[in-house]
Amino acid sequence: AVFYGNFIIRCATKRSVVLDGKGASMLIEGNPQELIQWNKEKKYLESLGDEAQKINFLKEKKKVTHILTKKSMKGNLKLLHAQGNLNLYEIL
Repeated sequence: AVFYGNFIIRCATKRSVVLDGKGASMLIEGNPQELIQWNKEKKYLESLGDEAQKINFLKEKKKVTHILTKKSMKGNLKLLHAQGNLNLYEIL
């Protein structure tokens, strides 16, 4: 599974997740080119108009299969689990 979402995933797995906002770790690892690419993709994702476009980008370009979020989401998603204010979706 490839995850996108809340920082809790990073904490639980002890590694980064797709576009998780911790790109500075790439510099520490000695990969500034990856940091530049991460920044471009993060900005592109934020520029997309609606949720469906964002989900499609994550699925097609980043190979994301699951999203963990505090938001209630619609679209081509299946709610797998809800715990407190967190929702785990599978991208269909």
